[in-house]
Amino acid sequence: MNTTLVALLLFDGGLHLFLAPAHLTAWPLLGASFLACGIVQCALATLVRDGRRGPLAGGIVGASAVALLAYLLAVTSGLPLAPAAHSGAESVTPLGLVSKLAELATLGLASIGTRRRLGSSAFA
Repeated sequence: MNTTLVALLLFDGGLHLFLAPAHLTAWPLLGASFLACGIVQCALATLVRDGRRGPLAGGIVGASAVALLAYLLAVTSGLPLAPAAHSGAESVTPLGLVSKLAELATLGLASIGTRRRLGSSAFA
C-alpha cells in the first residue's frame, strides 16, 4: 500500500509542478499554490517512502482534501481573490480530472492508514 501511496503522491505532485509555470504566468497566486501543492505532495511521498507513513497520514489526508476542495471551488463558482480575467468557474479538463482521481485515491489510502493506526475498523 505504501508503494501505491508514494506513486500517487509523486504523480499528482509532479502534475502540479508541471502545471505551475503556466498558472504562474496567468495568475501568480494560483501558480504559487500549484507550486506549493506539488512540493508538499512530493515531500510527503519521500517521507512515506522512508517509512514515516503513520505519523503523516493526517497531513496526507489534509493536503489531498485541500487540493480537492480548491478544485471543486474553481470549477463550480471560481476562486476567491481571482483577478477579473480569471473570475468565474474554470473549465473541467482531462488533466484536472486525472489529478482529482489521484487525490481521491491518495485520500482513501491515507484514511485507511489512519483508521488502522487508531485501532478502529471501517465498520465502527
